[in-house]
Amino acid sequence: MKKGTIPLRNSLIRPNLPFGAGSGSQSADLTITQEDSYGDGWNGAVMTIEDSDGNEVYSGEVESGSKDTDIITLECGDYTVNVTSGNYPSEISWKIDNTEGTILAGGAPSNKTFNPCTAKADNEGPIPKDSSGTINKDVVVNNPTSTSLDITFQAAEDDNPPISYTLYGSNSNNICASISDAESNGEFITSYNDINSEKTYTENNLNPNQQRYYTVIAEDNFGNKTLYNCGNDTTLADTSAPSARGPFFGQRTQGDFQNAVRFIKPDGSGGYERQAFTFYQTGPNASDSIDAILDGDRNISVRVGKDNVTGTIDLVYEFYISDSPQLTPADVENNSELIATLTDQGGLPLDEVEAVHGPFTLRSLNTVAESKNNYYFNTIVKDEAGNKGLYNTGILCSKWVYRQDINFISVTSSSFDIQLGIDQCLTNVSFPFTPNVELYYSTQNNIWGSASRIRQNGINVYDGPTNYEFTDYNSKSATTDGNAYDVFNGKYTGLQSDTLYYLSFIVSDPVGNELIGYPVAVKTLS
Repeated sequence: MKKGTIPLRNSLIRPNLPFGAGSGSQSADLTITQEDSYGDGWNGAVMTIEDSDGNEVYSGEVESGSKDTDIITLECGDYTVNVTSGNYPSEISWKIDNTEGTILAGGAPSNKTFNPCTAKADNEGPIPKDSSGTINKDVVVNNPTSTSLDITFQAAEDDNPPISYTLYGSNSNNICASISDAESNGEFITSYNDINSEKTYTENNLNPNQQRYYTVIAEDNFGNKTLYNCGNDTTLADTSAPSARGPFFGQRTQGDFQNAVRFIKPDGSGGYERQAFTFYQTGPNASDSIDAILDGDRNISVRVGKDNVTGTIDLVYEFYISDSPQLTPADVENNSELIATLTDQGGLPLDEVEAVHGPFTLRSLNTVAESKNNYYFNTIVKDEAGNKGLYNTGILCSKWVYRQDINFISVTSSSFDIQLGIDQCLTNVSFPFTPNVELYYSTQNNIWGSASRIRQNGINVYDGPTNYEFTDYNSKSATTDGNAYDVFNGKYTGLQSDTLYYLSFIVSDPVGNELIGYPVAVKTLS
């Protein structure tokens, strides 16, 4: 709202003369528009206009509401516009128009000089140009992945900076025809101010095979806008297999592997896992007899998985059993019996449970003979695109026997000769693969509990296939209970004399199953 008077330099006033109307033009009519984005007035901010002698010729503000407009007439000459900050300067904008368009605009605070009779109106939006100075309004979309696209556009030039840029996106071609279409139909993605060269933005969290359209609106300080030419592209197909999502129910898993198959009783108790091999312990130590295993109800159980591309856990689970190890999804499907296919758990959607369970009774299975004392279980998890992930193999044996410590063959002042007895829960059947063994030692009792802890705190003295440095590969040694196991001999060297060492190891198979050894303390000779 206008305050005070508007003194004129000359009694000759020619209203409504456009800028550049002729050398005889001595004044101009101006429209002052003041706005507040919040709608509660300028809250203490004031606009004043002073002539070259410091005389105030205009004072105004938005006292309440969101907008106020004044029309004034100024003689030709130099004037200064001052706008104070007020309490909320970010809400304030203003512009001064002559009969041809906007000649001055700004925010708060502002201090700008102009001549109403010589200033030129700016009615054109910014002009995008590439590094060579060529006009280039194209939005370029490239580098697609299954979940992201890169969007690149050029910076623009304008006589009235600063220039703001707003990037819009849409799943359909409804933002490309006009500025109003982009603003009303587009999804706001991001914005920039005063960029100096081309800008690239990566939109993430898209779906596979999703087509996206993008455009940019550049706006100068006078509110003039330019619409860029739309660009579009489609994300790639989902080819990534889903995976499990961490330890089962938060329990520590042997070897810290993340996607173990486990067996639990129907009431949820008795959770444990068996990998494709185990460590042999001499003497009978069976936790279940073969009959109890064959007749008892069991659940094969896995942690709920996750699609690595879309993030969804809306997956399909297939539970299989076989009498021999299967290392790939194709092997599992071709050589195993399908136990169950699950898309939910007990009527609950998968986003409400932590694990899925496939019930079975061994005697009811078709492809596995009852006389067998080992059963290999696999779970395949499938996403909507048909990609398949394979959980680590679980094995159910008639005897839960394994040795998880180290036998010492000899101890010297600088070395230990050790022996590992590794069995597959099989009777007189050799390994179908070569296990990988990692040997660790520490002078502190800190290499126990998990594979990650052993690797973090221990000093690795060997990491490799057992048939490289270890001897007696596939040899058999009779045991007191009639079973046999494979013997692997190894050596710790370069140790200090008369020093107490803690030793442990990690053994893994080709599909990532890991078992860890119990730490053993032994002292080198003096």
